Amino acid sequence: MKWNVLFLFVFCMNLSATSFSQDVKVSLDLEQVSVKEFLKTVQQQTGINFLYNAYLVEDVEKVSIHVQDKELRLVLQDILYPKGLTFVYQEGTVIIKKAEEVKKRPVQKTVVGIVQDVKKIPLAGVTVRLKGVNMGTSTDINGRYKMYITDTLNTVLVFSFVGMETKEVRYRGKDTINVTLEEDVKIVDEVVVTGYQTLKKRSQAGSISVVKAEDLLLNGTQTLEQALQGKIPGMMVMNRSGLTGTRQRIRVRGTSTLLGNAEPVWVVDGVIQTDPLPFETNDLNNIDLNSQDMIRTFVGSAISWLNPNDIETITVLKDAASTAIYGTKAANGVIVITTKKGKIGRMSVSYSGNFSLTPRMTYSKLELMNSKQRVDVSREAYQRGLLLSGNQDFGYTALAKAYRNREISLEKFRSEAAKLESNNTDWFDILFRNAFSHNHNVGISGGTEQATYHASFGYSETKNTAIGNDQVQYTGNVSVSAICGNPCL
Repeated sequence: MKWNVLFLFVFCMNLSATSFSQDVKVSLDLEQVSVKEFLKTVQQQTGINFLYNAYLVEDVEKVSIHVQDKELRLVLQDILYPKGLTFVYQEGTVIIKKAEEVKKRPVQKTVVGIVQDVKKIPLAGVTVRLKGVNMGTSTDINGRYKMYITDTLNTVLVFSFVGMETKEVRYRGKDTINVTLEEDVKIVDEVVVTGYQTLKKRSQAGSISVVKAEDLLLNGTQTLEQALQGKIPGMMVMNRSGLTGTRQRIRVRGTSTLLGNAEPVWVVDGVIQTDPLPFETNDLNNIDLNSQDMIRTFVGSAISWLNPNDIETITVLKDAASTAIYGTKAANGVIVITTKKGKIGRMSVSYSGNFSLTPRMTYSKLELMNSKQRVDVSREAYQRGLLLSGNQDFGYTALAKAYRNREISLEKFRSEAAKLESNNTDWFDILFRNAFSHNHNVGISGGTEQATYHASFGYSETKNTAIGNDQVQYTGNVSVSAICGNPCL
């Protein structure tokens, strides 16, 4: 009996702790007051404490209420619920908190469709996924797919397939989305031109380096050999002379012979190029090595006729595998050049040109003595018995020796010494000049699906620093490609 009474007492206490008594009523006549003032007035009438976060009711709009002997529970509901607030009653205290938002279950929709190519052929295995979400599916053998989506406002479907361009489609409310994928026309594999054929780079096992035209610095003053310097690993380019128009020595595979020729083979559009020698190449072998190098330096290289602006790509074959194509002459390496060809489209005309000016050296840029200072140094050295470097039979030293040997008189010695002190010759002005170079290139390209054409003309003039070291060069190139049908065979 005692345990039953105790249980009933605890139950009543818990019940009163979680709910208002119907006897708790309030009478309020408030107009446009804050929630804080409203709660304070209720507390004064009922003696019930209110617990809440001040920031929670700070921005709530003001309220108005006019009631007479109304239950507190109903009054709080009318005031707090519309403001997004709720309350609980615990042990004589009303705790006010923010009402929990009712989370709506997202509506799931199904999107179906067919993925095909431009020829209306269904594509199997196409990946279909939601953009930004790690969720997706793939098409079946008939090109069909089914995708479940929830966020219909920001849903973007991404379709991707090997060899096809990736396509994104935004969901617009339609349950069926059919997609057509186009082939990816981008070049996915680099190719290598060996002279007689074009191979994929990944299927080529030899040592090959490829340089594109846009990677070369062609400023008009450099030759093609100089432009290649530093672009090919292991290839050396050495200048043999500072004269304009002379060739550079190129070593692709080092100096593989001491007696023969170590120059690489040049190939332009499948045609092997030879040095423009005025006699047979075999006759050159009868001359000593120094004379051979001198002749080759001034005659020019095998591709000196080629306009560098007409180059499309350069492929360097560096290993022994190239001998299978070109024979033993390729033991020193092969440099294959592919020139620009016409492209399908309207005729286009291009022009490129540049100017280069290099000022000559002057005595003002060098810390050198003038004639009087040089004579003073020679006079002091002669008086001290010192020997200066150089030929002692010229200048002040030779003049002093002639006077000492009584070959000339004192007056002659003094007059000649005065001439030496005033004899300042600007040899840089006499022998050199400001180097000036300019070149101009005009290209015409175009064609149709049946025939394409490309023509170019170049003019280059180089005036080097040394007077008389000049070069004028004209270049021209015409390339026509045509596709003929059976009547042309």
